[in-house]
Amino acid sequence: MRPTHRLSLIVGLVLMLGVAMPATALATTSQTFHLNGVPIDVGPAGCVAGDLTITGNGVFHQTVNNAGDVWITATLTGSATDATAGFTGRATAWFGLEQNNRNFTSSFIAEAIGTLSDGTSLHIHVNGTFTVNAQGVITVNRTTVTCN
Repeated sequence: MRPTHRLSLIVGLVLMLGVAMPATALATTSQTFHLNGVPIDVGPAGCVAGDLTITGNGVFHQTVNNAGDVWITATLTGSATDATAGFTGRATAWFGLEQNNRNFTSSFIAEAIGTLSDGTSLHIHVNGTFTVNAQGVITVNRTTVTCN
């Protein structure tokens, strides 16, 4: 997933959090959102041109404590497509975010198995982490892609 896609997803989730949660939480609060049939662009497929889109079922869960620390996780599974490359198959993606008043980190994994339009089988595994330390410096910005 390109850093801009990760950043867009993270910003969107944090904004959703700001709307869904009171400005000053008095206790730890949690919310869960369910998605059904919503297409989610999880970013570059890595092995082929274009972005991998998963359409299926998903769950987003967020927790905020009284210090303002945030934990968000999401899992999505369903049919996978990359229209640019003619890829179709099944995929599962997981995303996690942890943030406190000093640090921020997010990780993701996407796994897709399917075929290209010419009938070639393809297994895509994408894994990444993005971390910012207390000084606001990016200390980890890693994405790995495995194709077979």
